[in-house]
Amino acid sequence: EVYQPSNQTRTGIPHQLQFQTAPNTGRGAFGGNQSGKTQCGTFEDAFAFTGVYPDWYPERLRIPTPNVGRIIVKDMPHSVSEVIEPALMKAIPGRYIKERKTNNKGYLSKLISVTGSRLDIVTHDMDTKALEGWQGHWAHFDEPPPRDKWVATLRGLVRNSGRWWLTCTPLDEPWMYDEIYTNPEHFVINIDMRDNPYLTEKAIETFEASLTA
Repeated sequence: EVYQPSNQTRTGIPHQLQFQTAPNTGRGAFGGNQSGKTQCGTFEDAFAFTGVYPDWYPERLRIPTPNVGRIIVKDMPHSVSEVIEPALMKAIPGRYIKERKTNNKGYLSKLISVTGSRLDIVTHDMDTKALEGWQGHWAHFDEPPPRDKWVATLRGLVRNSGRWWLTCTPLDEPWMYDEIYTNPEHFVINIDMRDNPYLTEKAIETFEASLTA
């Protein structure tokens, strides 16, 4: 089941619209470089964190605030500072952020909203047992997670019947093929670079020319 709101142009990319309005508990956006997959996830993060949804977003799928969310990334130096943090700051208006916290190395690790919602950022290299000790309402996996981190996070969503979404280029973690990609319980969509209207064909061809077979 995929909702098709009439005002589709507001989302920019049709594939993102399908992803954002799918009613499944688990959703996956698989795509290549610059395809827009991370934006799929960070806009979901922003909707849940602020409690502010666009009018085309199905009412019954909106997560009430305050809530607790988690973003799971590969590492702090690259995944947080160069990818997730800039994307979140574009998606979340500053007036909705009450407090931001960093870890002892200065990387963003937590956001607290004016409504009391909390967003935590954790990494693949953290101890799995530490990731199990939480109760949340939603989770966003950006890039393929190790299976133990995936299970640990899902465990924390059980009490609240929480939802999760995955945005990635599936170059590793082959367990995802059977448990996520081909699992009919989950909504999965493939996004190509050419589905991103903000990239020119010349830029795409230049990138493709740098690739080996």
